[in-house]
Amino acid sequence: MLIGIVDLSDTRELDGIASKPVDEVRFAVQEFSELRDLRHKVFSPHCVNLQLMLLSFLFTSGCADANIDLVFVLDASTSVTEPNFELMKDFVKDFLYEADIDSGNVRVGVIIYSTKDHIEFQMNTYNTKADVYNAIDEIPYRYGSTNTADALKTMRTEMFTRLNGDRPGVENICIVVTDGVSNINARRTIPEAEQARAEGIHIYAIGIGLSDTRELDGIASKPVDENRFAVQEFSELRDLRHKVFSSLCSTEAPVITTPAPVVSCADARIDLVFVLDASTSVTEPNFELMKDFVKDFLYEADIDKGNVRVGVIIYSTQDHIEFQMNTYNTKADVYNAIDEIPYRYGSTNTADALKTMRTDMFTRLNGDRRGVENICIVVTDGVSNINARRTIPEAEQARAEGIHIYAIGIGLSDTRELDGIASKPVDENRFAVQEFSELRDLRHKVFSSLCSTEAPVVTPVSIVSCADARIDLVFVLDASTSVTEPNFELMKDFVKDFLYEADIDSGNVRVGVIIYSTQDHIEFQMNTYNTKADVYNAIDEIPYRYGSTNTADALKTMRTEMFTRRNGDRPDVENICIVVTDGVSNINARRTIPEAEQARAEGIHIYAIGIGLSDTRELDGIASKPVDENRFAVQEFSELRDLRHKVFSALCSTEAPVQTTPVLLPVSK
Repeated sequence: MLIGIVDLSDTRELDGIASKPVDEVRFAVQEFSELRDLRHKVFSPHCVNLQLMLLSFLFTSGCADANIDLVFVLDASTSVTEPNFELMKDFVKDFLYEADIDSGNVRVGVIIYSTKDHIEFQMNTYNTKADVYNAIDEIPYRYGSTNTADALKTMRTEMFTRLNGDRPGVENICIVVTDGVSNINARRTIPEAEQARAEGIHIYAIGIGLSDTRELDGIASKPVDENRFAVQEFSELRDLRHKVFSSLCSTEAPVITTPAPVVSCADARIDLVFVLDASTSVTEPNFELMKDFVKDFLYEADIDKGNVRVGVIIYSTQDHIEFQMNTYNTKADVYNAIDEIPYRYGSTNTADALKTMRTDMFTRLNGDRRGVENICIVVTDGVSNINARRTIPEAEQARAEGIHIYAIGIGLSDTRELDGIASKPVDENRFAVQEFSELRDLRHKVFSSLCSTEAPVVTPVSIVSCADARIDLVFVLDASTSVTEPNFELMKDFVKDFLYEADIDSGNVRVGVIIYSTQDHIEFQMNTYNTKADVYNAIDEIPYRYGSTNTADALKTMRTEMFTRRNGDRPDVENICIVVTDGVSNINARRTIPEAEQARAEGIHIYAIGIGLSDTRELDGIASKPVDENRFAVQEFSELRDLRHKVFSALCSTEAPVQTTPVLLPVSK
């Protein structure tokens, strides 16, 4: 600090003597008598500096014993030079001198960058100050260009993560130190900083020797004048740390509301699938935010004990199951799998993703559990542009099968499709935000809605609970053209659901399947498989064989080629046949009811299920008597899942018929 008195028309030497910035530490007056008044100007800034110096010793205690997760992002580009990079490292160590690292209050990570970025150590790598200091000393100078954007992205996506030491409820602080404007990915630099700030990371930006601070201003948190610092020389960093300390200690940590944990919902058991939009409009940085949302959502989920199971499917032009609900059984594995999910850009085919979620994920084979609530969370930024007409019907199909859907839209001007996807009431199950960065805050609303949703009461009557009944069971499934392939898959799911509690492995229940259209095909006999796993696999492999509706021949084949000793039929064991069809016979129609009568006369009890039938007379003729206990009708294939309980109930209340010698009835050819 320098004061010049009397006539100094040329202050150049005075300017050269004074510290920088000159206009703050060089003072000039005309008369000695003016010195008295000058003292206020001199005292004012330097009292502030004295206060800032005192604050440096209050890093731990002065900041309300703050818990801080802290990452330094250090520019190591060629323009810095190695000697100045060493000064930068000294600044970091000086900054941390009073930091309470050893007791765990402060966690520290460091990333450096030039052309590429390098994470030197994570926040959970070291837990003593001595180790942190040693690690800083060992950081090499990696010269190159200035790629600040990638460094900010890595800081956000790979350092401020639960896996690498980020703690919920602890303030996230990032200190960026750079000597230049980005010359790689320059357009992404400020957006990456905005993304980080939107996720709750407070950024202090320090620039050295910058003539243009616009990029630095864009990196720093707001207000800029409290979070952006500029010096002319690297040697000034040491003094600057006090200002940064002061700002840090005066910054109120954001109020972090602990997310309502999934497990707090009465220790709910939940089968949960995320359906994530990865279309081109999302962009890769936003897709990373979407993945962070999923991890944040699951932070308190009780995965390790098995209460919560999680699967993820992403979609664009096509859908990709990333992992099923029974793939991972620890949160750490789920988090790692989420981190590994790639961004698969393309169009927006929500319909196929919803179908795959329903038919390939919420299945017993892939981890869906009976009596456990099925939850699906769809996150999308756009309206479908492939199979758009099928999107809402696919969602309706899923909901009809008992899957509760939460739909989250980002930046949508038209929410009609989103409304059609969400469960009802829409205002409790559809959520809309303008920016991907708002997803983090949104999770609390979704939690709240999820925890207030009553899980459906599912009380299936199992076959095995029917007095440990021994049953020989054949399914006769209509695969005619009118069924359509998606509905045939629903039919197969119905069969697997029906058999979920069946005691197949011990031999009490034997199962066979025949499908039909123009012709019938025995898929497997009752003695082909003796484990449930094999039966399930065989059902999954059944192809859709479209054609006309020849129910008569299917009933005849069921009776004459399946309920036989050779193919697994057992004496004194009840014979049950379940026929599922969506239409009246159009081949051999006159023989259909007589074939059913013949089967019933031979002791085969027939349950007949019709889907979307306006005329149930043929169905009534197929079913055992009384008709109202053995014939079931629904309007949609999606209703089959709920129907199985009624069939179970009827089956368990049916007394096994007394086996007598079969009466052969004349059947017209």
